[in-house]
Amino acid sequence: MNPVEVTVSCTSPEEANAIMQAAVEQRLAACCQTWPIRSCYRWEGKLEQDEEHLVLMKSVDKHFEAVCDLICSLHSYDLPSIVMIPLAATGPGYLEWLEGSVS
Repeated sequence: MNPVEVTVSCTSPEEANAIMQAAVEQRLAACCQTWPIRSCYRWEGKLEQDEEHLVLMKSVDKHFEAVCDLICSLHSYDLPSIVMIPLAATGPGYLEWLEGSVS
């Protein structure tokens, strides 16, 4: 298992919280965090700006497909921005904690 962080932006704190809770309950993530962000993007040919809530999940690469399925099942967007970022290194004990939390 390789450690990763998965990010997704959500429409509301409630949506972010539902995704975070389900990911941790299902052991797809060891920990999740959220905070408000301001996003600017192009969607269907128009420039959009929205208040969103970014979710950061601490997980492992083997769970990425299941994390994507979970997010898509709970997310209100047609195309949620789901990104997996491999972690090149972690601090002492972190990997053991992460693997124990998602096993």
